[in-house]
This record gives sequence, structure tokens and C-alpha cells, in this order.
Amino acid sequence: MPNRRRRLSALAVVLAVALVVPAPWLAGAPTARGQAGPAPGSPDAQGRLQPTIHYEDALNHAGDRIAFVPGERVKVPFRPRYDDDWSVGGRAPRPLPAARKSGKELVETGSAKRGEENEPPVAPDSVPVPDSPSALSVDPAVSVARAPERMLAARVAPGGLRREVFGFLPYWELQDSSTRLDYSVLSTIAYFGVGADKDGHLITKRSDGTTDTGWAGWTSNALTNVINAAHANGTRVVLTVQRFGWTASQSSASTALLSSETARQTLADEIAAAVRDRGADGVNLDFEPIPSGQGANYVTFVRQVRAALDVQAPGYQLTFDTTGWIGNYDVAALTAPGAADAVFIMGYDYRTSSSGTAASISPLTGPAYDLTDTVARYLERTSASQIILGVPYYGRAWSTTSDALHAPTRPGSSTYGYSSSVLYTTAVDHATAKGRRWDATEQVPWSAYEWQYCTTCPTTWRQLYYDDVESLGAKYDLVNVSNLRGAGIWALGYDGARPELYALLKAKFVDVGVAGLHLGAENTPTATGDSAYSPASGETAVFSPNGDGARDALRISYRLDPAMDGLTLSIYRAADRGLVGALSLPGLAAGDRTYDWDGRLGGASLPDGTYLLQLVGVRGGMSYAAPAADMTDPKLPLGGATFTVDTAPPAITPMSVTQTWISPDGDGRQEIARLTAVASAGAVRWSISVGDAAGTLVRTFSGDGGVIDATWDGRDAAGALVADGTYLATASGADEAGNAVQTTVQIGVDVRDPQGTVTASPKALAPDATSNAFSPNGDGWQDTATIRWTLDEAAAGTISVRSPTATIWTARIPSSVAGSVAWNGRDRSGRAVAEGTYTVVATVADAAGNPVAMTAEVRVDRTVGFLRASPGVFFPNDGDALARTTSVSFRSSRPTSTTLRVTDASGQVVRTAWQARARDAGTTTWTWDGRDDARAPLPSGYYRLELIASAGGVQQVIVRGLTLDAFLIAPSSRVVAAGQRLTVIVTSAEPLRSPPTVTLAQAGLAARSAAAVKRSDGRFQAVFTVAPGGSGPATVTVAGIDTGGHRNLSQTTVTVQ
Repeated sequence: MPNRRRRLSALAVVLAVALVVPAPWLAGAPTARGQAGPAPGSPDAQGRLQPTIHYEDALNHAGDRIAFVPGERVKVPFRPRYDDDWSVGGRAPRPLPAARKSGKELVETGSAKRGEENEPPVAPDSVPVPDSPSALSVDPAVSVARAPERMLAARVAPGGLRREVFGFLPYWELQDSSTRLDYSVLSTIAYFGVGADKDGHLITKRSDGTTDTGWAGWTSNALTNVINAAHANGTRVVLTVQRFGWTASQSSASTALLSSETARQTLADEIAAAVRDRGADGVNLDFEPIPSGQGANYVTFVRQVRAALDVQAPGYQLTFDTTGWIGNYDVAALTAPGAADAVFIMGYDYRTSSSGTAASISPLTGPAYDLTDTVARYLERTSASQIILGVPYYGRAWSTTSDALHAPTRPGSSTYGYSSSVLYTTAVDHATAKGRRWDATEQVPWSAYEWQYCTTCPTTWRQLYYDDVESLGAKYDLVNVSNLRGAGIWALGYDGARPELYALLKAKFVDVGVAGLHLGAENTPTATGDSAYSPASGETAVFSPNGDGARDALRISYRLDPAMDGLTLSIYRAADRGLVGALSLPGLAAGDRTYDWDGRLGGASLPDGTYLLQLVGVRGGMSYAAPAADMTDPKLPLGGATFTVDTAPPAITPMSVTQTWISPDGDGRQEIARLTAVASAGAVRWSISVGDAAGTLVRTFSGDGGVIDATWDGRDAAGALVADGTYLATASGADEAGNAVQTTVQIGVDVRDPQGTVTASPKALAPDATSNAFSPNGDGWQDTATIRWTLDEAAAGTISVRSPTATIWTARIPSSVAGSVAWNGRDRSGRAVAEGTYTVVATVADAAGNPVAMTAEVRVDRTVGFLRASPGVFFPNDGDALARTTSVSFRSSRPTSTTLRVTDASGQVVRTAWQARARDAGTTTWTWDGRDDARAPLPSGYYRLELIASAGGVQQVIVRGLTLDAFLIAPSSRVVAAGQRLTVIVTSAEPLRSPPTVTLAQAGLAARSAAAVKRSDGRFQAVFTVAPGGSGPATVTVAGIDTGGHRNLSQTTVTVQ
């Protein structure tokens, strides 16, 4: 696809022109002083506001359909660069959390809200579309959008950035092939942008349901690459959220948003989540203009955004954009503690398309309201440290009546054409071709030329006013002189691949030493780390400042002539000539001098790599440098100033060990450990040391080369067996310079056998029951036996159940000091085993291979089972004929002596059906009427049936519960908290005329009742929400009328926390 910045079809020209022509409400008029229209955001002669370039460009590109590919998760979190000292949230910058979601996930889960201004206002009807596209000619100064292609520039490390440099990166520039991002001078990149609707939602979808282009760019792989690269260089990437109010409908929507507490909070929360999920570093709010009466609400909203960001994590940057005219922005409140970190002044659009006079869109000085006036007005309202002055990387062209400076403009029409914004690259090329002029009044370049809007149109003058290196440099001087927080840019990418604007930013805002020192030819810097080291002529000096005593310093030899007032050593990377850092040197007297440098800058060691050294001296205001003042000149021969820092030891593989525990006791199991590793080719020697837990050395091994191999038999250097315990083996490989690398592994020595026990017993073992007997008959009572083991050290092995003739079941024991496993009385094929006594054997070995076997017995006995009460809930206490008794039954597989009794909840026996009575094989039943042994009715409550059976030396005790009450009440939880749901399940002993009523009475609160709903299983259910303020015991009451007409009632309690 051709680059749309420079090539247009005729139809595209028509569309572009239609978009940039202001609607009728944008019409302007000359000011009283004859200058072009007012400052951005200020009223025109008719009292109407003037839209900004942000809005104009967004409108131009609103119809873009850019093929953004959703990106992966950002992998590099933000860490502040060393020179980042701009306050964020009232504190020093801090690292920020990593991304939570990928761009793909954000596209899939982002809000599907369709914004009301996703489809922007169309161009006015007054703009004609010619019958034939060939009837138009293109203004050579007009620039338009470009193809969605991009290649990131190489990263450049930061180097002493004195001011914040805040650049907007519009989505239409994100994938452009010529867009270049120099992270060394960009402190913040503001992605532009994502809109917000009147209900407080970020706009992620268009009205047709497709992903909004702004959201697609925010979630794109292109932006993932930008964020990762920016973070790697200490540059922030923030999200710009725009809310334009330049039309009546837009202003109404802005008012609806700002006047709604709910909408403001919704948007604040969505912004914070979008920033946190993407792994970005803050937000820029582009709300323009603020509708009348909404200034205070906008302040509240900004504070809500700050609070929402702080909930995610402290340290997210928050800025907001304003026009040059302050208008309804309460700048003092917006930059107060708890609000924004800085205000971004859009220091452009001082003239717009409707201006009556052609002049600068960003006048530094002049008879009308200018940038200097603007900065002064803002400094009256907030501190300099919270002001970012934005500058334009674009200009504007008008058709004019003559080529005179500040000539009157012609009204936009199909006869003389329309005013248009012009990107920097196009403006510079055009001014070069047509002749660059200088406006000394407003301190900007400009150009005038003749052109025709169409082939049949009359010739007219066209004037272009823009900014270049000279005018932008003067604006940056205003930033420095005013000590502002920094400078801003609209917009990144508008300079294309041209390097001069980044170079200007470096010259104005980056501390790079530029000085000179005269050196004699014999004083080319040389190096030495020890007395024996002397590089040959032309050889790059190498030193290793790692404190190992070998080549730890670089000796720099030089001559001062004359003496200096100050002397600085500057270090540059050889690869890209980027400045790493500098330090002051002692010894300023004239003559031959040396300085031994330890490789540290600012207290930190220089990373390994190849570098260039520069000496900078100052005397009487004059600067001197060697080997050159400009170390970035690629033609400069710097062989004598080149050195290499090499502190990297050889690489080494992790140490392998044949076994991490050994038992050198002569039994042939795990007697030795073989230790191996490989150091890289640079290694010339290796060693292995073995030390105990106290660090005492017990054994060493050594060899030449990089192949590390030794065998340890658990003995010390004298051949004595070491004590049981853990030992650390450390393998080291070293190069000729002494740089060493290590790898370690832990080895245990253990010659002692583990000790322990194993037991087998059924679950829910009742008192007086045979402890190791269980009845796997499928009745739900003691159908499994729990086999437990305990050890005095971790060991692993197997559990087996054995008959006198075979092993019938096994299970693995993981390495542990205690555990359990359940056996269901079946063999390995799943068949039930015969009744009888079995042996449980636990065979384990510790990590060193020392074994132990532990045994226990378990008894399988299926004599009795299937103890049941039907129904499980009965209620004889109301005297009617309903649910008066329950039938108790059990089965015996052989004749046995049995006792059947009933106990209350405390375990007290309240009724004995019989005791020690012989029963034949088969089913036995007994009917209980709810009375005790004295035939008195028992109170309502919970009771247990106990069947005690004795046969063949085994006594089994089976326990079953039943309820003697009108209702069995089962709350979903016995302890609940305010706001939780409490579900009450009710089982009625008697048939009811209608569903029962369930009442919840919390302490100190009015009781609440609900009619229970009948479930499919015949039970009833009621649901309550626990009310606040009623903590303590709460009563649940169930009441109903049985079919006999009696009122039944039961109660239980729960605890409200």
C-alpha cells in the first residue's frame, strides 16, 4: 500500500478536504487587532469555541479501518529510569505491576458499549464533490494519513533526561513504517486514544458491533511491542481517554457524563482496569472543552480517576489536557494533591481553519495572546513542576489574498480551497522547495506560494505557517527558562523518519557532556589491571572489575596542558555511541597523570561490554576533549579510547547427581553419589567442595578443563564416614582471568533405618467395638478400614494386605512421615474378600534407601449390618394417629448375640429394646413408639440407635441417627454472616395440609417468615438473606398444620456473626 502521507487518489483528496473543513459552528472571524482567530478553546468573535487539532485529526481518521492484530501480554513491566524524578501521585516514581491480560483477551472481554460519537459528525453540506475527481489538484503542503505499516526504530538507552517529554502517539501513526520512537528522549508516550461515552464506558465497539479502531490499536500487537520497548528503556506508556464536546450533542453527552456520579465512577473504574490489565503506566484525559457548569464535576472526576488508579497500584501517572485559553478548567484544583500529576497545555491551534489572517498556530511571542502569555497564566494557577507545554509537529496552510506576512485569508470554498493542517515532514519539504521565510514577530518559519485548488480554479496565494528546529528550540528554551515539568508533542510520527527533532530534544533536555581536552600523542588512554598486564599497540584494553584481584582497574594515562579547573571522565557505549555516564577526576595540575578507575559510575558497576572513553576538561570557561568533542561521529577513529569490561564467568550447566541421598553402610544400596557438570570452553580449571550444614569443609575434588566429574562416597578427606545429615556440594569453573561460576546441589547422608508403626481400624469406631474389625457389606457403616502409618523420617514404599497364602491388595505410600489409605475389603480385582483376619504390611525406605517393614492386623466381619429406622423422622408426641412409630430393622448373616438400644444426643441410654439376646440369621425388626423404658413419652429431639452384636470373638457396634420431632430442620450453615443466604431444608414427620411456614428471628430484629416451597424429593425449602445488625444466636422456627388438623412446630438455632 502506498504511503498515504504522500500519495492520494483524487477521491481521497475530496474526502480529506471534506473532513478538515469546519462545520458552520466553527466559522471564525478576524480579531479586533487584525490577527487570526483566538487561542485554542477560546471564544471567537461570535462567542463560539474553536476545536483543537486533537479533535480535527480524530475526526479525519474516525473512518479508518486499520488491520490491527491483537497483541500478546506485555512482558516487560515499567521500572523508572535513573533520571526519572517527576512526581507521580505526590511521590517518587516507582515500579508498576505487570500486565494482567493480553491484547487478545482485552478484545474478547472489553466492554461492548457503543459510543454515541463513534460515528463522528460529517462534513458540512456546503462542501461540493466535483463530478470528476480529475478536476482537483492537490495542495502540495497538505498531509494525510498513511498506510498501516510500521517498523520500530532501534532502542536507545536513556541518558540524563532533565525534563519530561510527553508525546502523543495516535493510533493512525502506530503502524506507519516511518514512525520512529527514540526512547532516550521520550519519558511518556500517550496512546491516542480510546473514547468515553455519556454513561461512563470506554468505547470498545463501533455501532455496527465491530471493534472500535482506537480500542483495536490499544490492544494491538504493535502497541505491545511499543510498551515492551518503552518499558525496557524506562519510558511510560499511558492511555489517552478522549471526550470531545465540540458539537451540541457531544457537549450534552459530556454534561451527562460529568454530572452523573455513577457514570463518573464507572469511567474511572474502567480506565483504571484498562491501564492495569494492559500493563500500561497511567492515563491522559483529553476532555475538551469542559461544558459550562461542569468545571467542579470534572475536578471530582479527575480525583475519582486518581483514586481508582491507586486502588490498582500506587504510581500510575495521571495528566489532563487543556487548551491555551484556560476556560472552564479549574487548573489549581485539578493539580492539587489527590488529583492530576500535571496539566498538558495544548500550545497550538492559536489559529484554526477559520482564522481571518494567516499566522502561526503556536506563536511564541506577538501582539496577540501567545505561548509566553499562556505559560504566565498557567503559572498563576499551579506550579511549574506540574505544567507540560505541548508543541506542534504540524503547521497550517490557508489560501490568502497576497504573499505578505499575516495576509488576510480567503474563505474556504471550492474556488480557492480550504485551510488544512500540514504534517512536519511535508511542511519542511515544501518550505525547502518554495522558500523558507521567518516571522520575527511570532518566531516561526513560514512559506508563501501560488497554487490552484482545481485545474479550472483561479490562481491564489497559499501561506503555510509551521514549526521547525529553530522555532521549536525557542519554545523549548521557554520550557527550560520557566523550569516547567516538560514539553509535549502533537504528534509522534508526524516527523516521519527525520532525525532533527529528536536531536533537538536531546540538545535541549538531555545532559550529555560536550567538552574538549588537549592530549599529547603519547597520552592515548591505556589500561592495566595488574602489573603484568600491558595490551599491545592497537589492542583493546580489557579489565575485570569484580574484586577478584585480577585486572580489577583500568589505568588511564593522560597529560594536562595547561592545568584544568575541572576534569570529567565520560563513558560511551561503543555500539551506538550512547552516553553511559560520567564522573569527576582528581588531579587537575598540568603534566603527565594516571587514574586507576574501578569500573563504577554513580556507585554501580559498569555492565560487561565494549565502551569508549572521553576525557573532558574545563579551564576559564573553555572546554577541551580527547579523543574528540563529538563521540557520536561514526568516522572518528577511537581505537586508543576503546576498552572492554569483562566480568562474565564461564557458563556452567546445573550440577547433576546420581542420587541426592546416599547410605554408605555397605549394603550395596545408594552407596555413592556421582557429581557432574560442564563449564563453557573458557573454563581452564574446576573444583568441587563438599561442606556440612555448618559450612565446615569435609571433602574437595579438582581438575583441569571444563568437564567436571567426581564421585563422593560419604567420607571425609581422611577416609572416615561423615555423620548423617545434609551436605552442600559446590562445583566451580573458572577462566584464565579468574572469573568463576558455581553450581550447587544438596546431598544427604543417612545410614540409619527409619522407625514407625502401622494400624488398621474402621471409620467412626464406636466404644466397646473391636478396634480392628470392619464390615464391608455396603450398608454405609464401617464399609472401609483406615490404614494409618507414622514414621520418624520421610519414607516411601507400599502398603499391602495379605492373607496367610497371598498378597490380595496393595497401595503406594508417597514419601511422608505420616499418612493413611482406605481399604474397602476387596482384592486387586475388585472382588470382596472372605471374612477373617488379614495382615497389613507397610514396607518403606527413606531417601537414602534404608528400609523398614511394619505390620498390623485387620478383621473382616460381615455378621450384622443394614441397621435402619423407617421413617427417620416421626412424631408421636402430638397424640394423633400420624407418624406415631418408626420401624427399626437390621440383618444378620449368622446367629449372633445382639443388644438394641436408643440413646439421646448426650449418649444417655433412654430405651433398651433388648439386651444380649440371641438372634438367628435373617432380618430382625422392632417398632419404637418414642417412649422410654418407663413408657413415658420422650421429648422431641435427635436420638441414636445402637446395635451391639457379638459373634466369633468380634463385637460390632452400629449407630444410626433418627429424629423424634414434628420437623427435621437442616440449615445450610450453622454459622452465617450478614448478607449471606441461609437455606433451610425441612423434612416433615407427618403429612401436611399445606407447606409449612419458616421463621427466622435474629437477635434484636423483627422476625421474618416465609412459606416453604416443596421440593421434588418431598422435602420443603425456604431461603433467607441474613440481615445486618442481628448478630448472635438466631432462632429458626418451622410451623405447619398436619392433615389431622394439628399444629406442628419445631425449632433450631444458628449463629449470626
